[in-house]
Amino acid sequence: MERSDTNLENLKEIKTKLYREHRKLRNRKLLKNQRIIIGGILVSLIVILAILTPFLFPEGPHVMDVTERLQKPSSGHFLGTDSVGRDLLCRLLYGSRVSIGVGASVAVITMVVGMIMGLYAGYYKRVDNVVMRICDSLKSIPSILLAIALLAIMGSGIGNVILSVSIVYIPDVARIARAAVLTAKEQTYIEALEASGASANRILWLNIAPNILSSVIIQVSFIFATAIVTEAALSFLGVGVPIPEPSWGNIVYEGKLVMLQAWWLVVYPSIFIAATVLGLNLLGDGLRDFLDPQNN
Repeated sequence: MERSDTNLENLKEIKTKLYREHRKLRNRKLLKNQRIIIGGILVSLIVILAILTPFLFPEGPHVMDVTERLQKPSSGHFLGTDSVGRDLLCRLLYGSRVSIGVGASVAVITMVVGMIMGLYAGYYKRVDNVVMRICDSLKSIPSILLAIALLAIMGSGIGNVILSVSIVYIPDVARIARAAVLTAKEQTYIEALEASGASANRILWLNIAPNILSSVIIQVSFIFATAIVTEAALSFLGVGVPIPEPSWGNIVYEGKLVMLQAWWLVVYPSIFIAATVLGLNLLGDGLRDFLDPQNN
């Protein structure tokens, strides 16, 4: 009995040491991944600024002072003012809350709905035929045109923008999840579970879903960035977030009307969009290297 207890304690110690070593290796790999670090810093900085915006500018983004219209960047207005005297930095930071909120909402919706569609499409052939035909139909239409068409039916507004952009990008996640499920179905442990009488839902959600989650997360990180650009494009075209609610897209739209007089109204919002998208894309690339076992 004493010998067996000693062996168990030794096994526990070995297991703990192996776990610690594995965690150290993953931490080292994470710290060496410059894309995750740079992307994470960029995205974190913008998110922190968006969270702190109500404290930095408690007066809100709609305060106008016509006497200060089209002022160049200065100590009083760091990024200048727009055509009705509103502080551009204030509007950009409040716009970040809208644009990032839309992108994050689209990412969550596409992840949940796309993963459900992909799981069942990959596991059931009859469901696969229906789901993939729907996805093919949606992807046959250019993304921006499909989003505009959906907004023309539903009307403008932040909620409808989120819904329409989500519909556009759900097929991307569904295809990734479906392909991963088709690969997982061929594994021996899945065949053993099926032979033992495990239910399909248990196999899908407890065994397959955790194993394909990393692939889905990587795809969703890119969709996050693409959704921000799509929302900006829709707002720029006048069918997205309605004015006067600030978003990066409609700020650029307002700025283009006086671009020759006030270049900062177009340049600075574009920098905010580019920095956020760059950060999310770097984060996605880094996550792909960090999570995908094929790249290890």
